[in-house]
Amino acid sequence: MKDRSNRSNGNHNAKHRPAQKPSDRRRPHRLLLAVIDAAVPAATTALVVWTLSHLPW
Repeated sequence: MKDRSNRSNGNHNAKHRPAQKPSDRRRPHRLLLAVIDAAVPAATTALVVWTLSHLPW
């Protein structure tokens, strides 16, 4: 049982350690996606407002 628990902990550490490096690499990517996700509705709204304001009513 002790060997199994050590192996499970070793597997958990082996799985957990590589997961930290991609998360560090993905942080700027996630930040970029968050900025894009926030900017797209604002840009769409601005485009719609600009288009409606320039239509010949």
